[in-house]
Amino acid sequence: MLVTIRSSQTQAGNSPTARANAVAAGGALTGSVSATTATAENNSRREALIGSGSERTVQDGVSLAAQTKSYQRSDVTGISVAAGAALGSNIARSSYDTEQSAGVGDGVSIKAASLTINASGTDTNYADTIAGAGALVASSGNKSETVGKSTTDAFIGDGSQ
Repeated sequence: MLVTIRSSQTQAGNSPTARANAVAAGGALTGSVSATTATAENNSRREALIGSGSERTVQDGVSLAAQTKSYQRSDVTGISVAAGAALGSNIARSSYDTEQSAGVGDGVSIKAASLTINASGTDTNYADTIAGAGALVASSGNKSETVGKSTTDAFIGDGSQ
C-alpha cells in the first residue's frame, strides 16, 4: 500500500486563480476626472506533513507533496474626455505570497520501501493598464505593478528516521 499526502492549489487551464478588472470613463464639457484601481492577490499556504513523534509502517512507500500553481491578473482601463481639462489615474496590481511545505517533523519513525518529499511552486503575475485623456489640458497617469514572494520547504526533522 502506498500512502500519499498531498496539498495543492492548481490553476484551471489558463484561467487566473485571482483576477481583478476595473473600467472607468468620464466625460464633460468643462472638466472630467476618472480613476480606476484593480488588485488581484493570492496568499496561498499549502502543507503536506507528518507530525513530530509519529510512527508509520507502510509496506510500499510514503509520498508527501505540497504544490502551488497560480496566475494573478489585473486589468485597468480609464478614459477621460472634456473640452476643458481631463485627468485620469489608473493602477493595476497583481501579487502573490505563497508558501509550500512538505516533510516530516522531529523524531518521526517511518518504515517503508521509499519516502518521497516534494514541495514546488510556480506563480505568475500579470498587470495591465490602458488609459486615455483628451481635452485642451489633459493628463493621465498609469501604473502597472507586480509583486511576488514564494517560500518552498522540503524537510526531514531532527532525529527522524
